[in-house]
Amino acid sequence: MQFTNLNAYKKYQVHKLLLLPFPETVYH
Repeated sequence: MQFTNLNAYKKYQVHKLLLLPFPETVYH
């Protein structure tokens, strides 16, 4: 998995930490 957008990467990290039950597939 490669992140071309730092903003997207930050959002992914934040959601991963705050919204654990949220499907991560949305950000992959």
